Amino acid sequence: MKRLITIPLLFLTFKVDSNELKCITEAVYHEARGESLLDQKKVIYVILNRIKSRKFPNSACRVVNQKGQFTYKRKKI
Repeated sequence: MKRLITIPLLFLTFKVDSNELKCITEAVYHEARGESLLDQKKVIYVILNRIKSRKFPNSACRVVNQKGQFTYKRKKI
């Protein structure tokens, strides 16, 4: 059984498993390291907001790994 982690963000609460949390933290690290806590929270919000949308995949890892969505996942030329 997967252990769920609760992420409170603004007025929303999301439950993700440890694997999805790893994907979220990796995205925050690569997209907003060295930025303010607010900017780091914005990256989290984008990911979680996309999970809720029907236009994007329904898991953090799928959102983060979706082609062209996050700059650190793009192929280096």
